[in-house]
Amino acid sequence: MELTLKSPIGFFPDAGSPEVEAGKEAIRLTISRVAFAQGQVEIDLAALFYLPIAVADRYHHVEEALVLVVNDLEQADAGAILMVNTFIEYPAGSRDGPNQIEEPALPMPGRGSLVSEGFRGSWLNVTVGFPCASPIPRYRPSAWVYLVLENYVSNVVGLDLVSKTAVSF
Repeated sequence: MELTLKSPIGFFPDAGSPEVEAGKEAIRLTISRVAFAQGQVEIDLAALFYLPIAVADRYHHVEEALVLVVNDLEQADAGAILMVNTFIEYPAGSRDGPNQIEEPALPMPGRGSLVSEGFRGSWLNVTVGFPCASPIPRYRPSAWVYLVLENYVSNVVGLDLVSKTAVSF
């Protein structure tokens, strides 16, 4: 499945932006609009990530290291996309090389630790599109959406494509 950013990524809160309490969770996701027509799904996604400083400092641009994952139950398919703002053209040479500065210590625990002396984060707002070939999905929710960075995973949001609503879990 191919995921596509339909709008530039915004980094400011809006009315649908979630809240995260430092040390309680690292990434929170909300979906305010679900559209489904002619085999295409579009969602308006808002997220807030607030990662321990040691994790965030492993990246030049931590917001571009987040990965959006969509699992489509209907088609038994999945897709993932980096949250890189492809709508912006940066000066030549300014973004050369990998985003990751250093790798995490291995083995990593199942879930990322939320114990830290400091946190770094940002909001994300974007419209994302992906295909769904079924004219009337059988499963409700029809797809699952979440954000991930290393072993930090957001809440999961189910997309009910029949009623065109999002259900947060």
